[in-house]
Amino acid sequence: MKKSNDIISSQYINDITREYGMYTVFKRGIPSISDGLKVSQRIALWLIKGVDGEIKTASLAGNMLSSLLYVHGEKSASDTISNLAAPYMNNICLIEGIGLFGNKVAPKDIGAA
Repeated sequence: MKKSNDIISSQYINDITREYGMYTVFKRGIPSISDGLKVSQRIALWLIKGVDGEIKTASLAGNMLSSLLYVHGEKSASDTISNLAAPYMNNICLIEGIGLFGNKVAPKDIGAA
């Protein structure tokens, strides 16, 4: 016999999936209307603001993870930083990249930066 507060497992899975999907779209996937940046891009720019001179992509990605502001992994942080420096991704590059950051033909052709 089904009680009034019982929930069907498939309905629970659908609700959780929908909730996570909405979180991903609104918090991580769509840039903010105020500055056009995603959260990860804003974190990278905030951390690079305090750096004197040059910094490697891997080092900045490590800073993002060690600051506990970014929790999605080093590869994701490195890709975010590389995309901020890639001229084919931005009209105005927010980070000056020294090295190979890909092109329109091979966007993932990123060298050691």
